Amino acid sequence: MYNIAIPIAESILTALRMNEAEIVTLMRRESAFKLYKDGVLTLKQGSDFCGVDLYDFMTMLSNADIPIIDYSPEELEEEVSSLELTLK
Repeated sequence: MYNIAIPIAESILTALRMNEAEIVTLMRRESAFKLYKDGVLTLKQGSDFCGVDLYDFMTMLSNADIPIIDYSPEELEEEVSSLELTLK
């Protein structure tokens, strides 16, 4: 496991009114959200990045109005067609 240090000006820390643990949690969460939305992380990787279980990560995404499943119209059509063939 790697540790990454991010220098933050004292004035920023004062403005945030958060302790170090709260800032780390916020940065992990927001980074995981962005990376998941961009398709860089899977749900599992995002949950690991945040240090929460998969269900909690999905709940967090939902609360942030980030789609958990994000099919393009073409992908959805393929999925439905595949299911229709399976059910016949």
